[in-house]
Amino acid sequence: MKERRREERIVPSEELFGRVRATVPARILDISPTGVQVEVSTALRPTVECDFSLPDGKDMMRVRARVRRCRAASLAERSPDSQLMVYRAGLEFLALSPRQREVLERLVAQGAVGEPPLPPPPAEVSE
Repeated sequence: MKERRREERIVPSEELFGRVRATVPARILDISPTGVQVEVSTALRPTVECDFSLPDGKDMMRVRARVRRCRAASLAERSPDSQLMVYRAGLEFLALSPRQREVLERLVAQGAVGEPPLPPPPAEVSE
């Protein structure tokens, strides 16, 4: 499959968290200066624009983003008798200022020691 991303994304070398809409915690799975893939506990509607906050030193930087895709990824155990659906969403950053672009490029450069994302497993063929 041909890569559709404009820029290569990297996996952070350590856990990195942001927030969608200021209230939804998001674990950053991979990031580039133009987008991010996150795990969240709520479904996000594709094509909808939202604010995404990500670490900028000791503060959080807010950028505008568009949800490009979102799908259920797994169930996480909330407690011994309760489970929580985990979603994976791809966000595209919109109208970045030069400073926001610089911060994103720095985050990507700092995380460059992380492993690249694994390709999806091949589809099984039933006979």
